Amino acid sequence: MQRFWNYVSLLGTRPTQAVVLNRHIILCNRLSIVVSTLTLLLFLLEVTYFGFGTIPVIELACFALTAIPLFLNAKGFIHLSRIIFCALLPTLPIAISVYAKMIYPGDIGESFYYDYRYILLGTSIIPPLLFSSSEKAKLFLFIALHLACFLLFDTVHEAFNVGYFQLKHSSYSYPFSGSLAIVIFFVITTCALVLKNLYEGFESQNTQLIEELTHQKNKLHQSQLEILDANIIIRQQKEQLLIQNRDLESELLEKNKNLIDSNNELMKHNNELRQFSYTVSHNLRSPVASLMGLLQLMDKNKLEGENATILNHSIRSVNKLDSTIRDLGKIIDIRNDIFRIRQQINLQDEIDQLKRSFEKEIVVNQVSIVSDFSALHVLYSVRPMVASILYNLVSNSIKYRSPLRAPQIEITSSQEEKYFILTVKDNGLGIDTQHHKDSLFMMYKRFHPQTEGKGLGLYLVKLQAEALGGYVEITSEVNRFTQFIVRLKKPDNVERQVLYDESHAQIFFDAPLNSLGVIWRGPLTQQQYTLTFNKCLDFIKVYNTPNYISDLTHQGEIQLEDQQWVFNEIFPSATVNGLKRIAIVKPSGHTVSDKYVEGIGITLQKLNMDLASFTTMEEAYKWIQQQNDKTLTNKPEWNH
Repeated sequence: MQRFWNYVSLLGTRPTQAVVLNRHIILCNRLSIVVSTLTLLLFLLEVTYFGFGTIPVIELACFALTAIPLFLNAKGFIHLSRIIFCALLPTLPIAISVYAKMIYPGDIGESFYYDYRYILLGTSIIPPLLFSSSEKAKLFLFIALHLACFLLFDTVHEAFNVGYFQLKHSSYSYPFSGSLAIVIFFVITTCALVLKNLYEGFESQNTQLIEELTHQKNKLHQSQLEILDANIIIRQQKEQLLIQNRDLESELLEKNKNLIDSNNELMKHNNELRQFSYTVSHNLRSPVASLMGLLQLMDKNKLEGENATILNHSIRSVNKLDSTIRDLGKIIDIRNDIFRIRQQINLQDEIDQLKRSFEKEIVVNQVSIVSDFSALHVLYSVRPMVASILYNLVSNSIKYRSPLRAPQIEITSSQEEKYFILTVKDNGLGIDTQHHKDSLFMMYKRFHPQTEGKGLGLYLVKLQAEALGGYVEITSEVNRFTQFIVRLKKPDNVERQVLYDESHAQIFFDAPLNSLGVIWRGPLTQQQYTLTFNKCLDFIKVYNTPNYISDLTHQGEIQLEDQQWVFNEIFPSATVNGLKRIAIVKPSGHTVSDKYVEGIGITLQKLNMDLASFTTMEEAYKWIQQQNDKTLTNKPEWNH
């Protein structure tokens, strides 16, 4: 049946035709199928209950007429088919209405004068659906035809002596009802035209966006070719450097000077092009990572003298290049607003992770990091951004420590009505905020040239805080302290962050529970079922969500082969990416879901995952929270 529906829907469409025209042809075919099928069904019912007569003959004729657009589209008369279809829809109801009243004048009640007006109202939306704004003549012609049918409805009936009052009907509200139908017709038609205009406008914008993206892709390809050419030149220079051992030191200094000039030029271009797609940085990271791996594979012990020096210089240069690419990648990521999911962030966990990251620097420089999160130990935001903000501020505090005293960093948290607040204070070199007030957060701006750094840290902190709807404040005194106050906007509805919402399923993320959730709305097709599970798996891969809630109340029956696909493909992959437990919500005594859940339980038992079944979402939430609390209780602490 689906194959037949698709085949008939595509009659008259051509790949060479405009997308808009093909869409109108498909819609015409489908409407013709629906109307003719309903007419045929009405014919069969009439014959079954009342026998073959005049009315069934009329209905059979209507079936043939409403199927005409299908044959016209199949023969290539794609414009004529829509014209005939739009002409039949308003005229057939009036013709049938008049004819029926002429045949059975004594059996016609008052409702027969209203029913056909309802049919005209229902079909009045068809012309805006089948004709685009560029076909104004046809569009307004058939709108006018519908309007004429409304205006002349009673006139036509009276011309055949079957008018409302001619058949002795006497409701005083009848003229008002006719006028009301005309008003409703204008409302429906106007709304349809407005919606069509909006839709076509959005479609035009999408087309322009695709063209712009294609143009940017071509530019990106050209940039990649230039980078490949530059890599070839660098490789040739390296080969020459290995051959020419004489005066190696002076030649190396000259090459370093050229490399610095190239880096400065590259930085200039990156500043101009950083608005481009973030994929540039990702495409550059792959070959750099490969080069770093190859350099690590080289045996330094087999190199002596100047060759060992060259290798060390190469490793340092590549590491610097990799670091620069990562920094620029962060900036591009933020400008493209990749992050949107708000997660629950345990601040003590983040600080513990920071301490592990800076373990060597903390020990060597005897750094004291003191944290107090008693006022706010958990906040909801984008974890990578918050981690990056804390990392850059702590990194700066360690990097710009004072040589006159032991470094001490204080990290506290609090909250206001609209903001979470993070405060990082150190006793380092400090910044002259009055002198540098206009350039505190500028890119590549450094305030202590004697200390190694790239000048990106504060720029990133400001950029990320603003991306999270907040801002950064700084107070400092030279050679005394520096304090950063970062305000991050509190998000709304962290319990139900909708990731995907369609007629067949809704996927949401509950940040307090750290749980992905799916509410199924069956019955489901195989495509809808696999699409939804693939989206869930993508989210788990990115965010390593340990919890999953599935509401099967309205899921419907799932084919066995689709169940096996989930058991064999989705669940094992989700387990590898951090999924630990699943809560099922289903009504008691639901035999279809019982068999499905039984299969899930067998699969999860093999994967060493937890499964629990409940009758309400509230019970499932409570169980997930209990499991989270157990995990938190058993979590090992990190002590420096």
